[in-house]
Amino acid sequence: IFSAIDMTDGYEGKGSYPGKPVQGLRAVAVLGPLYFTFFVKNDNPARTVAETKGQKLPTEFPAGLVVYRAIKGLIAAEGYTINDYIPQPVANLAQAATAFKEGRVDLGALPVGAGTNRELDAETRGGIRHVPVTNTPAALARMQKEVEVAYFSTISPSPAYVGIRAPTTVMTFDIYLATYKDAKPELVEKIAAVLRDNKDDLVAAFA
Repeated sequence: IFSAIDMTDGYEGKGSYPGKPVQGLRAVAVLGPLYFTFFVKNDNPARTVAETKGQKLPTEFPAGLVVYRAIKGLIAAEGYTINDYIPQPVANLAQAATAFKEGRVDLGALPVGAGTNRELDAETRGGIRHVPVTNTPAALARMQKEVEVAYFSTISPSPAYVGIRAPTTVMTFDIYLATYKDAKPELVEKIAAVLRDNKDDLVAAFA
């Protein structure tokens, strides 16, 4: 299971896989969208991604390069780069969550709906709040220059989306189920049919 960012970078040998295309990579299905934007403590004065400039941001993510690519795409929409923030290197999403909880970063960088967000919301005085990104053609062009497979979505408050307190525009990219070119066609067909025929049950199990 890969993000569209990893699928594209891996297939074409760019981004996180420079000069190293993954041979035989094949897509089976788009499983759904992944929503991404920063979250902050509710008493943080920033109401939008544009207003987060100059704050402490988790960076580098050597064990999760796709996260760093998403962060750079998100801030590019506002015309920013990492140099417009105070970088705080972390290894992965777990370290980024710990850094947010301990106050070493101001901005949370986990996907909307991640289970850890619910924990951080409960442990943070006043809870957490996701901030919207600017949605204009120019912002989209800047974001897609950094992450070409990204697009904008507007999502509404839901029990599944802790920290979404109002309709919020977010960066979005798809999640793929992948295989390789020599996989047995009957296996791929069976898996695709299971996904198609049991969507309601899958959503109920993992909203």
